[in-house]
Amino acid sequence: MILSYSKEEIVSITTHQLNSIFPITSEERNIIEKNIDNVLLRCEKCFEVSTDRYYSKNGQTYFDILHADQHSVFLYFLSNTIYKRYISLLSDNQEEDSSLIYKRLAEKIFRLNKMLNACDIYCTVELPPIFKIGHSLGIVIAPGTKIGNYFYILQNCTLGNNNGHVPVLEDWVFMMPGSKIVGNSHIGHHSVIASNTYIKDCDIPPYSLVFGSSPNLVIKKNSPQMYGHSLLAQFKEKK
Repeated sequence: MILSYSKEEIVSITTHQLNSIFPITSEERNIIEKNIDNVLLRCEKCFEVSTDRYYSKNGQTYFDILHADQHSVFLYFLSNTIYKRYISLLSDNQEEDSSLIYKRLAEKIFRLNKMLNACDIYCTVELPPIFKIGHSLGIVIAPGTKIGNYFYILQNCTLGNNNGHVPVLEDWVFMMPGSKIVGNSHIGHHSVIASNTYIKDCDIPPYSLVFGSSPNLVIKKNSPQMYGHSLLAQFKEKK
């Protein structure tokens, strides 16, 4: 993957950004340095199937930390990777006090992402290996939400909790601006949730085009041909 800045510069930029709001220690910087390779590999897998011209350069996958949507994904992967390391240390029977630095750093990076890119994706959220954010402003994803691959989400979208239940999304789901899916909802594969649609505690079959608000949703059959003009055009499906 081609980088707009070197790996060392990416670490430096990130630590400077963190220091401007949450001063970090040399140990925390070392944690970022030790995890940066894994984070960039996750970014590469996520970005390499995008058809967006900003995600490739000279025929190779391209990551530009100054590209806001790419940056929001990078910071999510960084916070999530470090949080997983915290969980791993706990499972290895290390004392929580000694591993707590990982959790706190993951939370700081989450807050940095929220401040710079206006998206609320906590470090415990499990996004799929392949997804795309198109304009990160106002995106909220509740922890525990299950999301399939080739997920595309745009600005002001919410995946939220209702009475302890969170949504399940199959592969190839497209959330258009302002759409919301909350509670015990199951969204079938190859479905498009139209702008400002509100889905609560509802099952949506595969290949659906959904409008309106629960409980008065309008669900139309979304043919593969129609679907190809919306979400399929965003990704190069891996062979």
